[in-house]
Amino acid sequence: PHIVITISGALYPYEIVVERPTALTAPLFVSVRDVLAAIYENLRQPVTAVEQERAARQNPQAWGAAVDTHARRATRSPGTPMRRIDFLAGRTVFYGLVSKGFDGKAPRLSLRVGPRDSTCALAAFSVLYPLPFDTLADAAHDPPDPYIVSPYARHS
Repeated sequence: PHIVITISGALYPYEIVVERPTALTAPLFVSVRDVLAAIYENLRQPVTAVEQERAARQNPQAWGAAVDTHARRATRSPGTPMRRIDFLAGRTVFYGLVSKGFDGKAPRLSLRVGPRDSTCALAAFSVLYPLPFDTLADAAHDPPDPYIVSPYARHS
């Protein structure tokens, strides 16, 4: 089994495919950890020259935003390659995952993201502790534990 994730709220040209682990001792399902790890790994991948050419040709607006975001990020860490996270163009606050139904037998999810300066809560739920993905872009450690998302939470 696998899950397909798209990102809404940003011009992200990739799908994230989450596969069930193949180890003999692995469970027969995709876990929440598998989903979060796949998102993390996908966003950290360097953008290849072929992907750069395709993005510039297929969606110049998304490409321009990614180039600008990478330039800002590279001033903090010179020499860092463009990464897929740059296509989020600063929209790195985790708003949650939403079911988009099924594509055949594969469940589809939408990863909702928003700008760092966003103070609005989604109608369906509130995020208690937003997770800024861009702090993970160049991290050399495991993804942090997931933050709590509750449909019953209220902002104080």
